[in-house]
Amino acid sequence: MYVYSFERLEVWLLTREFFKYSYSLINKFPQYEKYNLVDQIRRATTSISLNLAEIQIRIKEISNKINALKNSQYKRMEQNNNSTNKTTKQQINK
Repeated sequence: MYVYSFERLEVWLLTREFFKYSYSLINKFPQYEKYNLVDQIRRATTSISLNLAEIQIRIKEISNKINALKNSQYKRMEQNNNSTNKTTKQQINK
């Protein structure tokens, strides 16, 4: 079961596999690299999946804003058509 839409993305699933793989490699690094290279690899690996998730969420937000703008534009067009029709009917009745 997916909670967020980005969890269905194949690329996001691949980053999770890459995350597991990189952590298995990190365990083989020497102890003296623990706080330098290992820390940098951990942060970079985590960043990949987090960035993908953030992009997907922002795309959804933008899509929602576009839909809201379209809806308001359609409502405005309907209102303009209604007022034009009323004016035309009034002119015909004169």
